Amino acid sequence: MVLKNMKLLTSGDSFTRGLIKVPTRNTSKEQAKICWPTQLGKLIGCDVINLARPGAGIDYIAYSIQNYLRRTDDRDFFVIAAFSALERQCGGGESSEYIYPGPYYKTENYRELFFKNEMIIRGLHSYLKDEGIPHFFTNSFVDVKYHLAELGKLDFCLGDGEVNQYWLNWKYDSNTLYNIIAENYLEPSTKYAHSSQKEDDFFNGSKYIAGCLHPTEDGHKLIAKTFYPYIKSYFTNLI
Repeated sequence: MVLKNMKLLTSGDSFTRGLIKVPTRNTSKEQAKICWPTQLGKLIGCDVINLARPGAGIDYIAYSIQNYLRRTDDRDFFVIAAFSALERQCGGGESSEYIYPGPYYKTENYRELFFKNEMIIRGLHSYLKDEGIPHFFTNSFVDVKYHLAELGKLDFCLGDGEVNQYWLNWKYDSNTLYNIIAENYLEPSTKYAHSSQKEDDFFNGSKYIAGCLHPTEDGHKLIAKTFYPYIKSYFTNLI
């Protein structure tokens, strides 16, 4: 499918919003300027709508996309959802139409947690597919397949069918935005992982990771450059 007036519609957490917290927190205007959706829009030459909010959970990310689309008849979008950690159950930001009492999902029943998130992710994919909107999903800083298990022992599963078509590089390890800026994207064995790094060892010789473990401006440009080959065929001005 190739659409004539394609726009980029994105949502996610702080990694997609463009937040950098050190040495000082950047402003919303600065975030919008440097974030990878803006950088990807420049590469493609299209308008960008970025709905990401710092601290957002999977529920907000899916809701924000569906809520935006149900308010317009326009369907000339390519959608990218950069999902966060499974426990996050939060709308993010200063205020939200869709927010829960706490930032993390508190439960010992992980089957319940997995079920909730699986239904949200599958539901968003089904909605976008039914609306004829091309899209792909990805992870911000944690590979959700290995939420509880060791690397290589999958415990959060979206099946072996369509997920491989709509979740970017689902079968690969190290498939997150953080892996892109750590320069080990899709590598089978990674030295640097967001969950194991500390603020004093974040740098690893790279200019792409800020001291808060978020992408720098160069990191956002690298993410955009990485995503560009996957979606350029959908935009008529690039064919």
